[in-house]
Amino acid sequence: MKITVKKVSPDTFALNFNDVTVALNEVEIRTLLLQLTRTISPELAIRRARGSGRDGPDYRAFMRRLRCANDIGIQALLRSVSTDDTLVLLKLGEKSELLQKKLFSNMSDRSAQMFTEDLSYKFPDDMVPDTMARDALKRIMKEAKKLENRGTLIYEEDEPPLIE
Repeated sequence: MKITVKKVSPDTFALNFNDVTVALNEVEIRTLLLQLTRTISPELAIRRARGSGRDGPDYRAFMRRLRCANDIGIQALLRSVSTDDTLVLLKLGEKSELLQKKLFSNMSDRSAQMFTEDLSYKFPDDMVPDTMARDALKRIMKEAKKLENRGTLIYEEDEPPLIE
């Protein structure tokens, strides 16, 4: 299959699939690119949404560390952040079976069911807007740091396994 993209005006792109041409505006082409990236390489899309370690907090490392956090600390963290921030955390972490297990196992059955239902409602296109992801993770990390300083949130391993 031959696919080409051509900018036909300042805000319009022609996307060609063999003999079929589709016109997309800049927002639509960016959305398509983000969806493709998230589908083909979810880690790359998450890194972009969360920022790189050079520009700010290392969100990916934080997400990896959560997988090996103590249960009492995870429970305290989930209680201390907003429902919306918890939904973002669950959505961004859904590629990690270990993180999902860690988070859901530290909720009541009712809460887990509510969050599962809310995820499909809040993110029907499986996308978390970049600013929403970044802002939610900053707030979550701030709360996590408070809990770490109190000794409530403890990471049981320095470096969690990369293979799940």
